[in-house]
Amino acid sequence: MISHRYNLSRLGLILAMPLLAALAAPSASMADQSDALKQCLAEEMLRARDDQTVGELKNICRAKLAAAPVDEKKETPDTEKWLSCPRDPAEPAAPSLMAERRRCEAKTEENAFAITPHRPNYILLASYNTTPNAEPFIAEFPNAEEDLDHTEIKFQISLKFPIYKDTFIKGSDFYAAYTNRSFWQAYNDLSAPFRDINHEPEIWLAFHPEGEFLGFANRRNDVGFNHQSNGRGGALSRSWNRIYANFLFEKENLFLNLKPWWRIPEDEKSDDNPDIHNYLGYGELTGGGQWNKNTVSFLLRNNLRFTDNRGAFQIDWSFPFFTSRFLRWYFQYFTGYGESLIDYNASSDSLGFGVQLSDWF
Repeated sequence: MISHRYNLSRLGLILAMPLLAALAAPSASMADQSDALKQCLAEEMLRARDDQTVGELKNICRAKLAAAPVDEKKETPDTEKWLSCPRDPAEPAAPSLMAERRRCEAKTEENAFAITPHRPNYILLASYNTTPNAEPFIAEFPNAEEDLDHTEIKFQISLKFPIYKDTFIKGSDFYAAYTNRSFWQAYNDLSAPFRDINHEPEIWLAFHPEGEFLGFANRRNDVGFNHQSNGRGGALSRSWNRIYANFLFEKENLFLNLKPWWRIPEDEKSDDNPDIHNYLGYGELTGGGQWNKNTVSFLLRNNLRFTDNRGAFQIDWSFPFFTSRFLRWYFQYFTGYGESLIDYNASSDSLGFGVQLSDWF
């Protein structure tokens, strides 16, 4: 078999291409300044004297723009720059990007032909794993160590929908969601198999508090049930069930989400992975922010043990896909345990790039 394997330095050259394209694109702020100057010139020409030159009018406009109050010449605030859905001029501006997301979600939830994104939706066209874990497959495929490619396609599809709004618990909504995270050996000569497919259905009650903490607004808390499995049988089966809570904190263009969970005990005879909590821990912290159209987010997990300490860290970066409003360039780096269920007890390091359909906001 011809193995499609690349080292990280070669992959880095590929990863840099969309970044260079983005850096070469003209600045949005420069375009805005040019538009403002053109508009001012058009207005000044209507009332200019016959003996005034274009240069004089330009100087008048530059002076006006420089002397304009901050609120008049300021760019559209972060909460309105890249609206995911149209906003009625009469609607007040959202106080944060997460609030803007909720405003947009309210519109899709009213549409019977739309399903709302839950977690980020993306496809990594090339995800390079430095140490592919062949151990789970060796019993069935003796040559797995040689056959597994370092480079694969990784994608995530995550959707949610409301089951019932304003439930019997005042101020709460009942939701369901499904997340699929797949690891596809698309560049492998052996029929391009899927190395692992993780299914994650969940249901939860969403509450909308009005709390504040360290300058962050707490506007969303959840309590839910989560099932995660790879849909396989025998020695390759991986699954667990959890009760979890979510505490979302937001401030302008930032968010933090704390998600503790408790694993529901299973019968020892049928438990495929009794030690999974030793690797994936008892919760995770996600967070991120958006600056000048760049969104950076992270995920952090840890088993909170002084001995045999294990966890995971992931960082994500997305930015506009040229002029498209519907796609973004996307980079992801993961290190630690639990990138996929089949590898829950094997540490991995992966770096990938691709495109993103929806982000956290």
